[in-house]
Amino acid sequence: MTGFEALLAGCRIILAGRGMGRMKGRQFDIADRGVRRALPERFRTYWMTYATGRSIGFAKRRVWIWQARLRWPDGATRKTTVGVTADSPRGRPNLERLTFDRAMGRVRQWCAAVHAAGPDWNRRAASAPEPPEDRAYTVRDAFWDWLEWRRQAGLPGGQYVSTYRRYLTTELGSLPLDQLEQRDIEKWRDGIAAMPSWDATTRFGPIGEVDTGSALFEAMRRRRGTANNHLMALKCALDHAHLHGLVDSSIGWRGVGHLEKIGRYRPLVLDPGQVEDLIGRMEPPVRTLSEAVWHTGARIGEILGLTAERVLADHGKIVVVDTKKRTARGIALTRRGTDFFARHVRDRAHGEAVFVDPEGKPWTVEGAGRLMRRELRRLRYPEPVTYRALRSSYSSFLIARGVPPAVVARQLGHTYSTTTELHYGHVSESVIDRMVRETLERADLVPDS
Repeated sequence: MTGFEALLAGCRIILAGRGMGRMKGRQFDIADRGVRRALPERFRTYWMTYATGRSIGFAKRRVWIWQARLRWPDGATRKTTVGVTADSPRGRPNLERLTFDRAMGRVRQWCAAVHAAGPDWNRRAASAPEPPEDRAYTVRDAFWDWLEWRRQAGLPGGQYVSTYRRYLTTELGSLPLDQLEQRDIEKWRDGIAAMPSWDATTRFGPIGEVDTGSALFEAMRRRRGTANNHLMALKCALDHAHLHGLVDSSIGWRGVGHLEKIGRYRPLVLDPGQVEDLIGRMEPPVRTLSEAVWHTGARIGEILGLTAERVLADHGKIVVVDTKKRTARGIALTRRGTDFFARHVRDRAHGEAVFVDPEGKPWTVEGAGRLMRRELRRLRYPEPVTYRALRSSYSSFLIARGVPPAVVARQLGHTYSTTTELHYGHVSESVIDRMVRETLERADLVPDS
């Protein structure tokens, strides 16, 4: 690739990145084929609203499909699959390949038919819960009626099923609603926070006796967040019962608050030697993806969405599409990183993905993460390393070497350097010890006796 061709390819990427900007709110310009190709694969659908409550969606997974969505004023939604995109790398036997214009026509037709059928099409009206006649109305009954109401109203509720199945089988679930007191819910909340998710027979000790940077502290922090989430779901269910007159007063749960947060999530930080040792023990393709993240500090979604024309080896950089802001940015590479990407792009044509799975198909973020966890289990590695941990280690290494946070923020794709300092500016303990030791030795604060 000549210098002019590299410059032209970079301009195309930047223009495509600008075209990928969100139109309004959380919408995407999926009518443009170039934008659809540049979007990274993910489980969620990219939506574009063409009328009030009516949207066409583009789901970019193993098969690229068109979807339709109709939203009623009460918040309930209906969705359906319309067909496969004309430029999808693979198809489905029961779905027709459609261009954007043909897909838009079918979406309009489906939304008009569903809207004419009324909001109760293919779903029952959300009915008010009724208490059992032969026994008292319990907390478990209230939570089940709330889940049923969410299902009938077309609202998501699958994430709350574990609350009902696992945490309301205790004595709190069988407690009549009119006998519920705040101390009962507080005891239930504290019990969830003190119980490790992997072992129901043990309990966490006092949080003040745990080192802040340890894995146990992180487990306790996450467990508190889990307890707060279950508490929020329970209070919503109890408020639903109170709204329908199944309990006279909400004083039994109104004053129960969330557990205090203890810090924020801090991804694992490894030393450069640890990263090199870990990557050296890995086997492809996990080793290839990990090495790509370590050379760039990019998000794993940005690496998986990288195509051949975005590798500008002559300029020592790559151009990735930011998976959050949908904009293009350049990432500077070292000589070793340049050789790595040049080697993997050598046999790729324009528009082809640089990294593909063992079957030659485009990667998904979920599939790459699953393969990473499987590789760590094979190596019996003691730390839960993720691609984000490698990204965090990359930023930690740059900051420890004195690189200004503004420069690190540009490499990572952050708008402000404060974001880098807050979420990625932590340095590993060994680096801190080395920096302090070297500084004190140079200062020679304590003379020899």
